[in-house]
Amino acid sequence: MHASKFINGFEGGYITTNDLELRDKLKRMEAFGFQKRDVITELGCNAKLNELHAAMSLACLDEIEEQLRHNKIIFKRYKSGLEGLPLHLFKYATNETRTWKNVVVKFEEEWELTRDELLQLLEAENILARPYYTPPLHIAEQGFVTTVLPVTEAITASTCVLPSGTHVSEQDVDIISDTLHFIYKHRQMLKVMLREKGHMYEKKPL
Repeated sequence: MHASKFINGFEGGYITTNDLELRDKLKRMEAFGFQKRDVITELGCNAKLNELHAAMSLACLDEIEEQLRHNKIIFKRYKSGLEGLPLHLFKYATNETRTWKNVVVKFEEEWELTRDELLQLLEAENILARPYYTPPLHIAEQGFVTTVLPVTEAITASTCVLPSGTHVSEQDVDIISDTLHFIYKHRQMLKVMLREKGHMYEKKPL
């Protein structure tokens, strides 16, 4: 439940299950292994949220329907605003309950600018888009995967997450969409300018 997640509890996390046996085991584990007073049946730890974390999480639950409504509006606004651009907007299944939180786009070859060049241009306009799962684990964790994963690397290098969430308004989405249309229209000129200046986008820790 990191601050960037749908339910923010100042870190921490949660598990959901419909398995009653697993639920009971997890409850024992989070409470030092106690099954009941003075009876310890297995190893455990103190995995309960403190009062501050719990209060923040409950406050998020109070607003969850409003967050869902807003996120869906923002997603649909992006879908409309990005029409005509060689961008693939990753869609959500309409028959499932989703958070609509992340707006992930993939750039087609016609886009021409690299993902990092685009992020540099957006950041210059105070639009804080971010790489999506970059770097991939087999690169981030040296030695974790020894094989080359060209499909993974290609997808990672051509995707990013656009600003979204409760602090992003429909007007913000319109500005971002207009900026992307401008960048695409002038992509060749901008590409030359970027390479002449030599100021390539520097990856920042997420």
